[in-house]
Amino acid sequence: MNMKHLYKKGWYVLMAAALTTVSACSGSDRPDNAGNAPQQTGEGSAETQGPLKLTVQLEGWGSNVPGDGPVLQEIEKRTNTDLTVDWINYADYEDRFNVQLASGEIPDIMATVMPTGQLFSQQVLKGIKAGIFHDLTSYIEDPEFDKKYPNLAAYDKSVWDMLRFEGKIYAMPRYLQPIAANSAIIMREDLMKKAGLTEEPKTIEELGDFLIKISQETGVYGMQTATKNLDHDNYKPLAVAFTGVQDWGVDSEGNFMYQSFMPEYNDFLLWMKKLYDAKAIDPEFSLEQGGSKFSDGNSAAMVHVWWNWKQGPDESPFSDEMRAKNPDARAWGLLPVQGPKAYTTTIKPFNRPALISSKVKKEDIPHILQLFDYAASQEHSELSNNGIEGIHHEVKDGKIVPNHEKLDADAVGHWYVMFQNQLETAQLLLVEAKGLGVSEKDLARMKEMGEISESKTKEAGLGQPQWSVESPTYVSKWGFLTKDLNDNRIKVVMGKMTIEEWNQYVKGVTGSRDYQNILKEMKDSYLSGK
Repeated sequence: MNMKHLYKKGWYVLMAAALTTVSACSGSDRPDNAGNAPQQTGEGSAETQGPLKLTVQLEGWGSNVPGDGPVLQEIEKRTNTDLTVDWINYADYEDRFNVQLASGEIPDIMATVMPTGQLFSQQVLKGIKAGIFHDLTSYIEDPEFDKKYPNLAAYDKSVWDMLRFEGKIYAMPRYLQPIAANSAIIMREDLMKKAGLTEEPKTIEELGDFLIKISQETGVYGMQTATKNLDHDNYKPLAVAFTGVQDWGVDSEGNFMYQSFMPEYNDFLLWMKKLYDAKAIDPEFSLEQGGSKFSDGNSAAMVHVWWNWKQGPDESPFSDEMRAKNPDARAWGLLPVQGPKAYTTTIKPFNRPALISSKVKKEDIPHILQLFDYAASQEHSELSNNGIEGIHHEVKDGKIVPNHEKLDADAVGHWYVMFQNQLETAQLLLVEAKGLGVSEKDLARMKEMGEISESKTKEAGLGQPQWSVESPTYVSKWGFLTKDLNDNRIKVVMGKMTIEEWNQYVKGVTGSRDYQNILKEMKDSYLSGK
């Protein structure tokens, strides 16, 4: 992925998230939830003439972060707010976040740090139960929501559904993108031709044979295996094709099932083993030495998002060094292929949602939602891309001419991560790609990939049901229960563990008291929220 400038929006929505937190001061009122809630504070509201005073804590990238400059002043003008922004280095944010939760000294709006496989951490769940965060359900379900907040109302209903914890919505989504994100397999089209492969695979089994063939004929690995973590995006859509489940699944009676422990997962491991035995994947992938990087030309394919494998007529997923050595290299996107239970698709609707402290008065919630709605607008996107005319860009012959030096110096692109909540629709992404000069042929394929990915994802009913439930045993015991999980999966792929031995391992974990308690707690929590 090319990221020449942080202000160049569109692609860094896929990068690590940047956090927004906001705090206010004044007054007092009863919070939405009972319990040990702090005194509510705040100054100004949507109904008052003065701006709503808020302190904002954001994650910054590197040492060059924005100051109190013209872009911030323009945001304040457009949103009737008075913002004091503190930029915290991304690497330090989680520690700061946890200290704030423990001390109770939390800002008025704060983004969560999503634990692996969960929506909220145990600390956040304790905070929700203690009443220190607003329940936003009534605002989101307001019949007038679409009129009051049109940009937020444009989100797919599934986004709000996946934000629910025990039936209620306590957070605002951020880092939104098309629901079926990592649902593409990007290929070296030039190597397909070299290998004599004229027909694209349509099933997961055909894909395996396809990758083996291209590896044998071209001398590069068939597929990138950049990490040993078999839950990584590089592998997850492939496993979904065999299981029909992304991480956890749940049936109509509230019974949960974990993907890696499903019998169908065995077929994914054996599919990977077939590639390993044929030397179509890096035999040392478990060492994570980068020997199969697609961008360096070491593999013919990689699992990727469907929309940005081309960013212009000359831009590609390949490194400059690789393109210099292989000037004829060309990227192409395969359509999702069909497996026994689903297509090779996954969902990733959002990341690191934001919570609103109950210190904020109820009457100020609509104003804050208006701020979120503005941050989700194309108007804000253009401001955070281009900055202020006469300072960060000029308009000549109807076209914006950016001042790259000033945009970089003022770190203008950081303002896009204020709430990072503009909906990256398929249509918007395709328009951006066209504007960057992507060919009509590639645009047509991107569009087709996006449409199939979305329809097949919905058809499979993929979700993240574990996000909406609480399991204290999961939080305290899951790491220990699964400490050998990935090593054993790798052993099966490498032929160092038989599938019978794998089944015995799974039986030992799933039969344990802790695992059974996790299933019970998840089921009880799930049913209580229905």
